[in-house]
Amino acid sequence: MLERWEPVREIRALQRMVDELIDETFRTLAPSFTFRYRVAGPTGEQVMPVNMYHTADDLFCQFIIPAAKPEDISVDLTGDTLTVRAEVKPVEGDMEWLRREWLPGIYSRTISLPFPVEADKVEARYENGVLTVRLPKVAEVRRRAIKVQTA
Repeated sequence: MLERWEPVREIRALQRMVDELIDETFRTLAPSFTFRYRVAGPTGEQVMPVNMYHTADDLFCQFIIPAAKPEDISVDLTGDTLTVRAEVKPVEGDMEWLRREWLPGIYSRTISLPFPVEADKVEARYENGVLTVRLPKVAEVRRRAIKVQTA
């Protein structure tokens, strides 16, 4: 019996096989690498995870940056693009690693913001390995309650 060829189904099957191969390879070589950080492009910079949420007045971005010092973190806002870059320096000393899940090096992340923000009022705070950037929304995009009046 002849069966109709569906290239999309075969492409999806191939994609699943490649994904499984990559996952298995990284799970074997560096178990934490696939979960926490990914290498980004030819520069070898690592991508840090980000959470983004908003309230009525502010947009918040939280970046996980392990073992960094505040002076080694830079936050840059250009238009609607936020870039965070951090350097995690190697631990010095006479030791033998038994497990190493955060690697020294440059971590960076660039994201497009979903709302216009007031650039001169942006704040960044680094605490317990998490960088929180608070970006106040411009007045035009803030949620406002409108009182309904009777006629």
